[in-house]
Amino acid sequence: MAASKPSVAKRRRIKKLSDQPSCSTGTSPPVAAAVVTTAGSASWVPQNQEDLELQLTTMLLEKALYELRYELNLRPDWVRIPLRGILDLVAPA
Repeated sequence: MAASKPSVAKRRRIKKLSDQPSCSTGTSPPVAAAVVTTAGSASWVPQNQEDLELQLTTMLLEKALYELRYELNLRPDWVRIPLRGILDLVAPA
């Protein structure tokens, strides 16, 4: 089965996401564009930029907290790595 072409609205949304220098939360435009490209208009994908950034940041924070717990349990000397990521997410430069 051939892959279908994205709709005009979807292509515009991807271009808009890709053209941004960076999201305010630190989520990279390619990541946001990839979510829209892959998931499209699935019910769980926010349809506006602000909500999409919030959802992606929340997912990144959840992953960083998981990594923090992992490092605390297995490699306490490495805990600064996920902590740095968490700080970047909650207090972007």
